[in-house]
Amino acid sequence: MIPIIYPYNLKSRAAKELASLLQTKKVRPDGKYKYRSNHLIINLGNSYFPKWNNKYVKWINKPDKVEVVVNKLFTFIKLLDGKVAIPAFSTEIEDAQSWLKNGSFVVCRELLTSHSARGIVFARTIKELSSKSRLFVKYFHKRNEYRVHVARLQGKLTIFDFAQKKKRIDVP
Repeated sequence: MIPIIYPYNLKSRAAKELASLLQTKKVRPDGKYKYRSNHLIINLGNSYFPKWNNKYVKWINKPDKVEVVVNKLFTFIKLLDGKVAIPAFSTEIEDAQSWLKNGSFVVCRELLTSHSARGIVFARTIKELSSKSRLFVKYFHKRNEYRVHVARLQGKLTIFDFAQKKKRIDVP
């Protein structure tokens, strides 16, 4: 199989590094790429199927699955359906107000598909709640935080990588 990189951003550092490491090319969703049966498409965060997609394309990370994991609300719903322990969350500001009244803090997400803390407002009081938020998460203090990468291998969900998240020095 020849790996082909299908990134969400052709200029992303990760896509460039992976393409270089695998000695392969990156392709666009709307480009002139022609899929071949010996190609394996490695999707790096793109939630859109390309115009060249068809039922024969072999994928790692199908775009419809990526769409779920890049959206914080979709991810929480999927995790809840899978009976994974997650913090309380809501799309209703009234729930966030109730949590604050009971002494909890709230993480307000104004952007559901952002990264690097973009679109996050941390509320300690009702006045700090963001009316632009589309998701409210009841904050709980934790000692460590991890990012876990899971794949379905031979029909079984398998953790294939994890990393502890660390706060950057330049982020308050």
